[in-house]
Amino acid sequence: MMRFFSLLFGFVTLSVLAFASFVAILYWYYSKDLPTYDQLAEYHPPVISRVYSEDGKLIGEFAKERRLYTPIEGIPDQVKNAFIAAEDQNFYNHPGVDFTGIMRAMVTNVMNIGEGRRLQGASTITQQVMKNFLLSSERKIERKIKEAILATRFEKTFTKDHILELYLNEIFLGAGTYGVTAAAQAYFGKTLDKLTLSEAAYLAGLPKGPNNYHPERYKKRAISRRNYVISRMLNDDYITEDEAENATLAPLMTVMGQKENNLDTSYFVEEVRRDLLSQYGESVLYNAGLTITATIDPELQKNAEKALRGGLINMDKTLGWRGPIAEGLSVQNPKEALEDYSTPRDLYDWRIAVVTSFSQNGNVANIYIKEDEKEAYITFETSKWARSNGKKPDTMQDILKKGDVIYVTRNMLSDVASEYLLRQIPKVNGAIMVMDPHTGRVLAQQGGFSFSQSQFNRATQAKRQPGSAFKPFVYAAALEQGYRPTTLINDGPFYYKDDLGRIWKPENYDKTYLGNIPMRKGLERSRNLMTIRIAQDIGMENVIAFAERFGVGDKMKPYLPMSLGAGETTLEKMVTAYAAFANGGKKVRPVYYDRVQNRSGKNILTADIPLCSNCLDEGDISAGEDAEYLLDPVTNHYIVSLLQGVVERGTGRTLKSLGAPIAGKTGTTNESKDVWFLGFTSNLAFGTYIGYDNPKPMGRRVTGGGTAAPIIKAFLRPSLEITKATAFYTPPGIVSKNHYASEQHDHNAPHHSHGVSNAQSTKQSDYYMPEKIDNSGDMINLGTGGLY
Repeated sequence: MMRFFSLLFGFVTLSVLAFASFVAILYWYYSKDLPTYDQLAEYHPPVISRVYSEDGKLIGEFAKERRLYTPIEGIPDQVKNAFIAAEDQNFYNHPGVDFTGIMRAMVTNVMNIGEGRRLQGASTITQQVMKNFLLSSERKIERKIKEAILATRFEKTFTKDHILELYLNEIFLGAGTYGVTAAAQAYFGKTLDKLTLSEAAYLAGLPKGPNNYHPERYKKRAISRRNYVISRMLNDDYITEDEAENATLAPLMTVMGQKENNLDTSYFVEEVRRDLLSQYGESVLYNAGLTITATIDPELQKNAEKALRGGLINMDKTLGWRGPIAEGLSVQNPKEALEDYSTPRDLYDWRIAVVTSFSQNGNVANIYIKEDEKEAYITFETSKWARSNGKKPDTMQDILKKGDVIYVTRNMLSDVASEYLLRQIPKVNGAIMVMDPHTGRVLAQQGGFSFSQSQFNRATQAKRQPGSAFKPFVYAAALEQGYRPTTLINDGPFYYKDDLGRIWKPENYDKTYLGNIPMRKGLERSRNLMTIRIAQDIGMENVIAFAERFGVGDKMKPYLPMSLGAGETTLEKMVTAYAAFANGGKKVRPVYYDRVQNRSGKNILTADIPLCSNCLDEGDISAGEDAEYLLDPVTNHYIVSLLQGVVERGTGRTLKSLGAPIAGKTGTTNESKDVWFLGFTSNLAFGTYIGYDNPKPMGRRVTGGGTAAPIIKAFLRPSLEITKATAFYTPPGIVSKNHYASEQHDHNAPHHSHGVSNAQSTKQSDYYMPEKIDNSGDMINLGTGGLY
């Protein structure tokens, strides 16, 4: 018997020595080429760059990996405990590898194999950190050995808190997020300190497989996983039984899939992204954790967005109904039938619905709304606009059919919460932009109806003809050369024959002639023929040089049609140019952010905005010594006065009812392919244009005054309550009477007394043929652009 035990002891001893030798050899072999982990002592992971509005609201993020880094001191114990209970209950006791956990996993896996279940792992948090930072994710025994070796070494060098900090900031938790801070915001719209026990437990259950526990797609599975984590926390004495029971019974409510009921900043944030990308490159922008303070004013942005979309919807209604999104859906289970349909995310007040039936003799369409999971209705009274192929409908059944999938919005004019309005995505598009004219800070910008539908920013990227919105630059150039608001200009027929014998015969919008009228009246009524005569007299070269000085266009040709806005420019350039009129003639440039800070809070970039260092008490809005002036202050005052007249008596008079000092100009191009309104108050410069992305006629009755100006009016109505516009500044030496500037002038410009300023001395024989056109020339259209 003793011999047997002696042999057994010897066998066991040899086996242990052999195993130890084998382990030693493996340790030596796999330790040879292990990566160093010294860099983890000063680890700076890729972090989200974030954009904030001027009042501190988060409006955008730039990242390849959505991560926000939080030091271990800033992570609540509840969050740490949840992850430790779920992932590594012996975290604070093991040396990097949990041998007890390995044995437990082996026993459990024997049972799992017999029952066909998924095998359990036994990786510690330290091992996961090694895998995520220093090794690959391949499922091989070699990787597991290296992982264990690194983990034990790492534990000897760094504290448990440092390891846990790395883990909680690096772990992938689904929804494009890395780290608990970003995940808390993505899933629950909260900071870590605001998470409930139930929410913290849900996040702690995600590392095993985030996509398997999606809170919307796999809700039951997600709740089951959350409850498992809660039970682990209870077993490890992190929480009480009452806390565990309450957390288990709590509903799993996330913000995923919900529409944000706030302002749309997508176009604005994209402009910031483009600019910073050009300056810093992808690596810095997406990984460096920049903090960008944007110039956007949330209230003005909300007003601009609402005004533009409302104007586009109203314009689109005139084009009739183009039909439903889809037809013939089953209404037996409308919720299930609408599963594959959704509204653009940035149209936060739009809903997807299906027509379920009709009532009241076909005058009411009953609908089921997907997002709100409720029944509602649409009346024929609010849907009469929905003509099809030019035919007016008589009932809702002439517009819709049972099973039609449609967009709807709540009828805010109705006291009945279940009354909705029929909607469709407009074919016509456009943009609106608002700027502080004294600094160039862009306060609002909406580059289209929906960023989700089209990322093309029509405020900065679309080159369009400005039409008559260009005329103020012709008039201002003439004022600079001695014209006065009272100078008489001939508004008679105008013909022009070029060197090839071709004839150009422009017309006024209303095809009438007013004879000799003051320059002021010509701009107020947007008279084309007067504008052409002014441009002819002062020279198109001077007009173009003046416009390019204001940044309106580049390399414009010195052709007379350019005086009517036939050249191409962008809304951003036009608003910036009008801003110079508003600020007394000072050059500004668009500024989209005030400063950029690195992850340590240090300013690395600030906006180059000329400051008003010598403003006068009487209201001088000129800038400091570093400002560049584009126009003499007195000349600038004249053009401001003329543009005020456009609003008070001219084509922009729809804005007069706002009761504030407003100046501006309408613009309508040939065949109404583009319609504009550009303008300003004492502290805002703004503009909008409407048109098809591929320019084509919008209809004879579509004008800048009738379509674009109302959009600006809708923007200004609530915005004037915020900005409090005051009277425009009048420089010394100017005497005004009933809004008409006098001829008094305090600079040495000569009084204009030749050419078209005096109707009697105009060389009408060259450009004025009232009887008939010379039949030897062919009629031509040089793309005159501006008509009204």
